[in-house]
Amino acid sequence: MPKIRLVIVQGPAQLLTVISVLRSQEENGEYINCDDFLIMGGYADQKLNKVCLQISQIWKFKERLSLYEFESFCSGTACEFLTATELLKEHLNIPFADVVYTCRNWQFVNEVFLSAYPSARKICYGDSLGLLNLNSTNSVSNSLNPSGFIPMDDSYLITPIDCGKSFEICRVKQISPEFFEYTVADSARQIDGLSDYCKYISNQFGNSLTLALTSYETEAGLVKNYQDEINCYLSSILPYTQIGENILVKGHPRQQLNQAQVLVRELCKYKRNALVIPELFTRVPIDIFCIFLKITKAFTSYSSACVSIAYLCQSELVIGYGEKIISEFYENNIGQEKLIYEHIFSLAVRQAYTKKFEPIRFLDIKEQITQFHQDPIWIKPTNNMQYQIQSQVTEKDIIQWFHQLYYNAAQQRGLTWQKTYWMGIPVYKCPLDLWIYQEILFEIKPEVIIETGTLYGGSALFLAHTNV
Repeated sequence: MPKIRLVIVQGPAQLLTVISVLRSQEENGEYINCDDFLIMGGYADQKLNKVCLQISQIWKFKERLSLYEFESFCSGTACEFLTATELLKEHLNIPFADVVYTCRNWQFVNEVFLSAYPSARKICYGDSLGLLNLNSTNSVSNSLNPSGFIPMDDSYLITPIDCGKSFEICRVKQISPEFFEYTVADSARQIDGLSDYCKYISNQFGNSLTLALTSYETEAGLVKNYQDEINCYLSSILPYTQIGENILVKGHPRQQLNQAQVLVRELCKYKRNALVIPELFTRVPIDIFCIFLKITKAFTSYSSACVSIAYLCQSELVIGYGEKIISEFYENNIGQEKLIYEHIFSLAVRQAYTKKFEPIRFLDIKEQITQFHQDPIWIKPTNNMQYQIQSQVTEKDIIQWFHQLYYNAAQQRGLTWQKTYWMGIPVYKCPLDLWIYQEILFEIKPEVIIETGTLYGGSALFLAHTNV
């Protein structure tokens, strides 16, 4: 008798991830004879269903069901949680399930399924490629279930990132990222018109394409107002692009203020050749675009899509905003967490370049960081420190590697020149440079030293002490 598996997704990006998990389990012989039901819910935008239905054709789902009417009824009638649990089974006409897949164990759509099928094996596939946040560990949210959050039995993750203490309460099984790569490639062929649109973009922009992802930070209350969100994008994009650079801007499905279109207009004012992805393809995950487009550089603001872009395209990445931008536009309690995740995403991107992922824990990173990166984190595949040992390593190679390691260790981990002090005052300099400074000062004995860009004053104090 086939096993009944319920696969709950809250959009196309999650569907790509969970199909990767299903394929991995099938190849490993974990589940063979199954009736799989795709359940689409947790969002009001029904246009997402169309994309989900197209992607779902690459897997043998027995049925594809939308929860829109059920969720609308529960919301409109203020239905109690336990009542909703019973109504769910009637709505689906599925009285029993062997396995339930969800991206997390909180939020209504996930909690109601985990409660409705208590005897089922409960599998979490994480958010994005492996963000595991169970029991709402990084949130103040309480469970909707009067009995509390329901534990998950296992999590299947591509890039295991623990957002709190989730690794401690759920077994983690890591799957090969190749399953995700194949899933994305197969899905790309299912999206109506996308291949032709990408051919048009390639003809327009050629082989040098920069991508900019926008979010919905105003709607989510992360920034104070709409203009601040646009300023965040501009502040992170303009310093890393040139006049005439081709920039393709993608909006987020949850945007209500046309941020993507506004950003394109602003970029064009700065003489960038910017174009917005049409609304028709806004709901298609950016991962799928990677199959058709040669993305050489990507700006990902607060999106974990930087990891999949790095893996699929080996693109140059500019991640997040850095402390300077965030301190100007974000509330402090929100900004600190965002900076930590920017750092975590940068670590995952470096792993993506090597196509090998290791677990990352939010709490470990939070404890390790002594000083946040000041600017957006800029990473190129050639700057990734996972070098292959060459048969003949030259002196020039070693010098270049040292410079990259020394600079990037500060940008991504707050080490090296961000932890250098003179008489207890931070000095953002390499000690080797400071030694050369004193040699120059002793030799030429200047009467006046003018320093531009003082910051904390450590280097000014050093110059004052050594210029005797």
